[in-house]
Amino acid sequence: MSFPAADHTPGEPVRWQHTLRIAAEPRSASPVRAFVCGHAKTAGFDGDTADEIELAVGEAVTNAILYGSGSDDEITVIIGLAASDEPAAHLLFIEVWDRGDGFDLDAVHATTPDEVDEIGGRGLPLMRALMDRVALCHAPGRGTCVRMERSLPFLA
Repeated sequence: MSFPAADHTPGEPVRWQHTLRIAAEPRSASPVRAFVCGHAKTAGFDGDTADEIELAVGEAVTNAILYGSGSDDEITVIIGLAASDEPAAHLLFIEVWDRGDGFDLDAVHATTPDEVDEIGGRGLPLMRALMDRVALCHAPGRGTCVRMERSLPFLA
């Protein structure tokens, strides 16, 4: 199944865009993280920032595998670089689509000190801390998308 970029405006320049389809299996997350990290570095992010992006994407993919897909489903990851004449409009966007029913992004709370040893509860707060923007969209019959954006360093 193919999904369009959730917020992509027709006519908006995209220098590159990749769509990866992976099995909804935990081992699928590692190659996606490495792929995204490599592209972040190619786009101009330094190593530390590329690592942050890699971590955020890894959390989104893992959540999609664990909570948004059945064992026979695919996860779709869209990686793009949008650019325009305005420096503020240069951004890396990553969308992670699954077949889940969605959830309320604002209802997700950060892990409390009492929950520190529990599994889960850290992914979305990490994504929010590491990326400039995290948004959720749900299309009935199509699935749920977590879209993350990070502004590119402006190279004059």
